[in-house]
Amino acid sequence: MARRWPCVRWWAALLMAACSPLWAAEPDADEPGDFPFPTLQQEHRNALSSCADPYTWPVVQRPAPSQTRERRLWDARKSYTPLDWEFNASAQGLCARPLTHPPEASLPFAPPNGAAALTTTTATLQVADGWLYGRLMHYVGGGLYWADAQGGQARRLVDEPALGLLLQPRGDVLALTGFAHLGSAEGGLWKLHKADAGWRAVRLNRWPERPCAWTQARDGTLFVSFPTQLVVGPPQGPFRTLWEGDEGMGCRTRQVHLDEGRQTLWWSAGPFVGALDLQNLALRHHLRSEALLQAYSPAWERAVLREAHNPAHEHHP
Repeated sequence: MARRWPCVRWWAALLMAACSPLWAAEPDADEPGDFPFPTLQQEHRNALSSCADPYTWPVVQRPAPSQTRERRLWDARKSYTPLDWEFNASAQGLCARPLTHPPEASLPFAPPNGAAALTTTTATLQVADGWLYGRLMHYVGGGLYWADAQGGQARRLVDEPALGLLLQPRGDVLALTGFAHLGSAEGGLWKLHKADAGWRAVRLNRWPERPCAWTQARDGTLFVSFPTQLVVGPPQGPFRTLWEGDEGMGCRTRQVHLDEGRQTLWWSAGPFVGALDLQNLALRHHLRSEALLQAYSPAWERAVLREAHNPAHEHHP
């Protein structure tokens, strides 16, 4: 009988290992991006809704590479936290507050191209003779289009989905386009101008990655962020790399603000706001409230660390 006990204990351990997810599971999802964040719900957003100067917020440091666990959790907070910050300049200075309703691209009519269930409007701009807009057709690409004010007539201008449309002082439009799917990606910068026969598109730049975030200075200088780098230059090029690494803007947000007076680029980074001093290229992160770091349950942390061991789920912060 004594020799049977090791076998019994082995089978018991095996059964517990197989069934442990059933009794250890919490009401959260298995993927970090699907977890609820109760303290970031509407009540918490309202509590932080007053404008505050991010220059005065405490600076927090990203953990060193040797702190593997802490660094992974830091990056995941930037990537997965459902919180976006908006920046506004006033006579009193710069202020930042959480977005209660992140802006969405929309049109006053149903786009005449593509089934609505399979496409997403990615950018819109109203012009004198109608609308310019981008459509992302899931798994099959997309395009940049012009349509009249009622959407009765439409024409494709570029065979790449427009992610951003920037109106220029002389009436031209800059279009940032891009697409990323199954390991392949591309991006571009186009100049749109109105001719007698309608809108025309001319490619200014081609990039090997999809642009993630952008902003433009008063002199026309364009700042464009990619997953691991930030480039700057005039629309016609050439562009130079201003920052390279995984601590920058990444693809987390398109909420970007250029403080030209203090030469600082600001962006939303989950519970943090990021800032890049354009004079000395010093990068830092600010945190308005320590309460923002209390929204992460132990189950969420386990999901993040579990994902870190699965290369198929790698992401850029």
